[in-house]
Amino acid sequence: MTELRVADVGFDRDGRTVLAGVECVARSGTLTVIAGPNGAGKSTLLKLCAGLLRPSTGEVLLDGAQLASLPSRERARRVAHLAQSGVTTGPFTVRELLLQQRYAHQGFWPFATQQDEIACEGMLREAELGKLADRKPSELSGGERQRLALALAMVRDPEVLLLDEPAAALDVAHQVTTFRRLRDLADRGKTVVVVSHDLNLAAAVADAMLILVAGRVAVAGTPAEVLRQDVLERCFGVEFTEWKLAGLPFPLQLPLPPFRAARH
Repeated sequence: MTELRVADVGFDRDGRTVLAGVECVARSGTLTVIAGPNGAGKSTLLKLCAGLLRPSTGEVLLDGAQLASLPSRERARRVAHLAQSGVTTGPFTVRELLLQQRYAHQGFWPFATQQDEIACEGMLREAELGKLADRKPSELSGGERQRLALALAMVRDPEVLLLDEPAAALDVAHQVTTFRRLRDLADRGKTVVVVSHDLNLAAAVADAMLILVAGRVAVAGTPAEVLRQDVLERCFGVEFTEWKLAGLPFPLQLPLPPFRAARH
């Protein structure tokens, strides 16, 4: 079983505290959602979990070993990180980019194997990118690039998937499909950690949630424990209303819109 542990982690940047005293654990077979206001440190925490940043205090451990100290190829094989920025444009096609992401499996010689080709073609089908395989990212729509970004993270077949807003820029159908796919990956034994602003959709597939506020964990627990009106109003500073649906273990939480005064 894979375990990703964030132990009393703090992170400072340019003399400013971005994260302080953060604790969380994600294990194989689970999907954990990180939420919180803008600037709370969510993306920074995900980068620390990917070994892209080193904590100023505390430790990030993968199966008991300090993540940032692992060899880069081992880290790339075991942990995939999908950044909020998604896919950068360049000269390579969708298929070529997917094959490049398999480098951690290619051993000493960096050439695509038959196994890499099979994994690539399977991911093209799964991400509904088959018809776009020979296009460059610059030729794709925003939603198509987001689907490609998720496919690039998944094609490595990592143990740990760290995803920053994976459903951003997607239409509703693809948002639902994306979160269903992530739930399926967790059910197949992956360790999945997702940053999301869509509290209800993410919570519907999550095992655990935590909300960061000003770099600290304000609340953590199951979706039913975290998605409470009083908790969300305290964390986000706006009014919420809740709707209870039969069969859903937590109430849907909706921020109240800024109603306009009626015109006479």
